[in-house]
Amino acid sequence: MMTSKGRCIETKDDKFLIQDTEDNCYRCIVMHMKHPNVLQYKETYCITETPKPTLPYICSELRSDAILISLFRTGAAPMPCPFKGPLEFTYSHGEGECKSPLSAAETCTQESRLLLRYQACANVLSSESVDVELECLATWKESSTHNLVARLHAPRKTSDEDSYRCFIYEQTSNNSWNLAQSEDASCTGLISVKEAAKTFKMKQIELINFVWIIEKFLEETLNETSTEFKIVIFCHKMKLIMLSRIVNLFQKYFPNKASSFFVPENSTERCSYPSWVVDNKLWVALDPIGSRLQASPYNLTIVNRQETRLVCHSVVPLNDRHEHPDRENQVQYVAKATLDCTNGYVCLMFHRRDSHIIELQLSEWSQQPDDVCNSSTFNSHSTPYTTFITPDPITRQCPNLGRYEIVSVLHNHNSDKAEDILGVDGEPMANAAEVQDVRVTSTPNPGRCRYGSVRRLDIGCKTPDRMEFATSCSDETPAEYSCHGTWIENDTAYLVASTEKGRYCLVYSASAAATGSRELSVTGHLASCPRASHRHVVSWQVNLTSYAQCGDISTATSWTFRISASVYIVAVLGTLFGSTNLHKTRVVGTTNYETTTATTTTTTTTTTTTTTATKEVSI
Repeated sequence: MMTSKGRCIETKDDKFLIQDTEDNCYRCIVMHMKHPNVLQYKETYCITETPKPTLPYICSELRSDAILISLFRTGAAPMPCPFKGPLEFTYSHGEGECKSPLSAAETCTQESRLLLRYQACANVLSSESVDVELECLATWKESSTHNLVARLHAPRKTSDEDSYRCFIYEQTSNNSWNLAQSEDASCTGLISVKEAAKTFKMKQIELINFVWIIEKFLEETLNETSTEFKIVIFCHKMKLIMLSRIVNLFQKYFPNKASSFFVPENSTERCSYPSWVVDNKLWVALDPIGSRLQASPYNLTIVNRQETRLVCHSVVPLNDRHEHPDRENQVQYVAKATLDCTNGYVCLMFHRRDSHIIELQLSEWSQQPDDVCNSSTFNSHSTPYTTFITPDPITRQCPNLGRYEIVSVLHNHNSDKAEDILGVDGEPMANAAEVQDVRVTSTPNPGRCRYGSVRRLDIGCKTPDRMEFATSCSDETPAEYSCHGTWIENDTAYLVASTEKGRYCLVYSASAAATGSRELSVTGHLASCPRASHRHVVSWQVNLTSYAQCGDISTATSWTFRISASVYIVAVLGTLFGSTNLHKTRVVGTTNYETTTATTTTTTTTTTTTTTATKEVSI
C-alpha cells in the first residue's frame, strides 16, 4: 500500500501495478533502492482500462523522460561524508563563480557532518555569507557518477522536505572535488558536476596536499640520503596533524630509519600528548555523570553529554619555575577543539597526580591559537580542574592510619538538592579545607537509630588501603572506602577514594594532619577535587578525635575531623534526610574505652554500666 498512490495489485522485480481506487485507474511504478536510506521511482499516468490491464502492458507506457522522484527515509542514521574537512571551496549559482574570498568547509565532531562557511563575493550578486551544516545520509555510484544525498541545516530551512538535497561529485585529484547540488528535494536537474542549480570546486588544505606529495615522492624516490634530507626540511617547516600516515609511509620505505629522521630531535614542530595520559587510553571523571576522556597521541575526546575533540596543535613551554614548580608532572598545550560543528582553539594543562590519577584544566575557546594560553586568557590558579581516574584504578595506602572517634556529624535532612547543603559557589567558607559538591542522593526517612549512630572511623586497620566506619545500629550494612592516591597542594591534601556508590575526592588540611592538630576539617564530594576559586557543595563533613593506633585501643592524641552527612548519608547512614535545616548531630559526653570483646564496648560509672553493640560501616 502506497498511501498517496493506491493499492499494489501486482509486482514483478522492480515494477509495481498500482490501482487508484478513488479514480478507478491504474499506473505502473518502477522503483529502485539506491541506498537503504534512498528510494527513487518513475511512474506512468493513471490509465483507465477495462478490464484490468496487465503489468507488462501498462509499464510499457512509461516514458524515458518521466520525472524521477526520490524518497528519503525519515530518521535515517547518517553516514561518513565522502570528503573530509578542512577544505576550501568556490561556488556558483550560475551567475559567476564566488572565489574571492574563498569559502571553507570545517570538520565536525561527527564524520557525517561538514560545516560549510559560505563567503560573499562583491562581484557575485547571488553570493552570501552564511553557515550551513551538511549531514551526509547516503552515497552510491551509477556508471561513472557518484551520488550523495544530504540534509542541510540552515537558518532559512522551514520543513524537512526543504532540507534534503541531492549531489553528484567527481574527484579530480587526490585532494580536490567538483560537486553539483540540486535545486530542491526532487533531485532533478543534475546534468553534470558543471551544470546544476549550484556547483562547487572543493580542495583540501595544503596540509593534506602535502601528505599526498610526500606519498608520491616516496613512491618515486629510492635515494635514501636525498629523501631523508628533504623530508626533514618539509617536516620542520610545516605543522603536520596527520603524522600517523606519514610514519606508516616511512616504515614502508625506510623501516630502519623511520623513527630517527622523521623529525629532528630538537624540533618543536611535532605535537603529541604525554605518554602518561595516552598509555591508559581511557579515563573517567569523578563527576556524577561519569565523563570520559579518550586519549591517543594526537587526539583527545571528552565525552559527557556532548563530545568534544581536541587535536594537539602545539606544546607550550613551562619556563617559570616559581609558577610551575612541578614541571615534570605538568604539561601545557594549545589544541584545536571541535564540538559538533563548532571549531576553535583551547589551552589545556595536564597534572599527573599518580600513574592512574590525572587532572585537566581547560580554557575558554578562542578563534586564534596564538594567544589562547597567554596569562591574560588562561590562569592556572583560577581555571577549574577536572579530576580523572582510570576505570579500574589500583589502590594506595590511606594516609593517617589509626582509629578515630566521631565527635560530630554535619548532615542535611530531607533535601534532594545539593545546593541546600552549604549554599552555592562563591559563598564564604569557615575553613579553607571545606569544599562543595554537585550531587547528593536523597534517601528514605531514616529510623531513630541512624541519627548519630556512626561512632568510629578506622583507617587502614583491616588493610592499609581501606577506610571503614562503625555504627551502633545493628541493622546497618558494612561499607568502606578504597584509597587510590593523595597529593598536597598549597597546604591542602587531596585524597581520591571510592565506594560501591561512586568515586570521591576527600579534602583536609595537610599541615594540621602532619602536626597532630586537635582539629582537622575533612570533607568529601562526588565531583572533581575543588580549589578555593571553584568550590562545590559539601557532600559530607565530620569531626573526629584520634584515640588509638589500629592495634591499640588505648587513648591517644585527639584531633577533629568533620564530615557533611550528604555523602555520609549516601554511603553510611543512607537515610539522613528528615528535616529541611542543616545542623550538627553531636555525640555528647566523655567515654572511657576498655577492651572486653572484639565487638563490645563498655562504659562504666559508679552507678550504671552500659553496653553498646558496634558494627562497622562506611560512609
